[in-house]
Amino acid sequence: RRTLLPCIRAMGKAGFFSRHSDDFVNKLTSMMQLRVFRPGEVIFKDGAYAKALGMLICGKIDILVNGKYVATRGGLGLTFGESALISDARRTATVQCSADQDCLLCILGKDQFLEEVERFPEEKKRLSDHVKSHLTQLTLTDYFRGCDGSFIHFLAARCEVLRVPWGQTACRAGEGIEVLHINHQGSCKIQRRDGNMEDLPKGTGIGLHAALGLRLGPPEYSLIGGWRGCILIRIMYEAISAAFKLFP
Repeated sequence: RRTLLPCIRAMGKAGFFSRHSDDFVNKLTSMMQLRVFRPGEVIFKDGAYAKALGMLICGKIDILVNGKYVATRGGLGLTFGESALISDARRTATVQCSADQDCLLCILGKDQFLEEVERFPEEKKRLSDHVKSHLTQLTLTDYFRGCDGSFIHFLAARCEVLRVPWGQTACRAGEGIEVLHINHQGSCKIQRRDGNMEDLPKGTGIGLHAALGLRLGPPEYSLIGGWRGCILIRIMYEAISAAFKLFP
């Protein structure tokens, strides 16, 4: 590990932690543990509480959502599972070592991170904003599939991220102005005016017509956090309207 530490620090400074000070990155990388995963071995499990971040040194990882293969990713310094550092969220995908070779990873535990990050309050806020922006862009890229990356980045900087605990509401039928809500993570329920309930699956949204200015007035439904709660991305009409003016 001592031999690899300069390489690990260089990867951290060039990759996910590139916006942070040398002292902060050096401290984080010094706390990382090296782990070898065998082909097919699970690194992070879908639905489990996120307790660590991974940074790839060699090998490739497979990503599975709801048990279905989504993608294979690789590359020196690839970072994944970063939501663990700032939230009590559950994993939204399974990450496992690809079948063709072993993976060598640096693992940064959440508990270790939280013990040290209080010494770097400015870096803590910067990292929190960075992670939220990164995760928001991933969700928006999937929802607005095919749209330009600059359009997605612009929206991500102007949307609101809501944590909705179990039983609480993000919006109520007949109240306020309808906006677009996209389920980033967790369980969200749509309650219609007639009392019927349905799921808002992860990655899907409701209220797009209102956000596009095609519908005015309050929502005809309530959005309620399910048994695990949920994280919603809220986008107002003003944000999408401004984005369309800049990216016609």
